Amino acid sequence: MMEDIGQKGFTLIELMVAMAISGMLMAVVAMAYTGQSRSNNTVQDVSSLQQDMRSALQLMAREIRMAGYNPKSAGAKIELATATDLRFTEDIDNDGTIGSGEDIRYAINSNGALGRETGGGGGLQAVAENIDQLAYEYLLDDATWTQTPADLTKIRAVKIMILGHSDRETAGVVDTSTFTPPLQTIVPPAVAPAPPDWTPADPGGYHWRMMSLIVQCRNLQIKS
Repeated sequence: MMEDIGQKGFTLIELMVAMAISGMLMAVVAMAYTGQSRSNNTVQDVSSLQQDMRSALQLMAREIRMAGYNPKSAGAKIELATATDLRFTEDIDNDGTIGSGEDIRYAINSNGALGRETGGGGGLQAVAENIDQLAYEYLLDDATWTQTPADLTKIRAVKIMILGHSDRETAGVVDTSTFTPPLQTIVPPAVAPAPPDWTPADPGGYHWRMMSLIVQCRNLQIKS
């Protein structure tokens, strides 16, 4: 006599419930992955931007610091100093003349990038992308700051301020911040003018950062 064995397995309803739960779990995992990936991209973008901005400031500071280096009376000096444009000369090779590579200018070029020009011509060649704003302030020999020095021989230090954005946009990000360079101290103490307030004209989905640096031009204090 055959024994009656009950059928075992899942009903259609149970399978549908299991599939629904699996689908929800997969959606949660996908959302978590997307969020983590977006977060990683943001960290990478901001880190890359900050590194590019630091590199640009270091390059500018290294050359501006030597402005007016004039060991053989070559006439090295600050040639132009405005709120957004700086040109200077330096006799780095000690040959008594200002070569084309010793006449340096920094400003934002026509493509909106931080540009560097040498030789008093040839155009501003980009040295850093995604830097939208550049401003200068100048410390004079009477311990006052200005963006429009009337006598360039009185400049003793330069404050560089730059505003930049990430290389790519992030969905859902709209940065409407106003960026104001921090007040920095320098010896001798001096009160700096109100720094510029920068609000990106078209923030898009970019991440924005601002950096500033004060460079003491020690050679400008030396009489040739």
